[in-house]
Amino acid sequence: CHIGQVPPPPFLLAAYGTNSVYTGEDVLARWSRIFDSCMAQNIRVLGFSADCDPKQLKAMRESMGFFSRQPTDFEDHPN
Repeated sequence: CHIGQVPPPPFLLAAYGTNSVYTGEDVLARWSRIFDSCMAQNIRVLGFSADCDPKQLKAMRESMGFFSRQPTDFEDHPN
């Protein structure tokens, strides 16, 4: 937010999967699209969470580099 501009109010965005036909990589791609869409509208995303779904937990682990050899592009993301 620019100086003197009123920041937008905080809100929670909930997204739920409807089937099990997605992968951890699909979750990462969805989070990345949500993040980029919000940034384009000057909305700052503080974080993502999961409900212990193994695919979402795998996506979280890989995005942070914990016990993962999978390369992610999040380190190079401008934001």
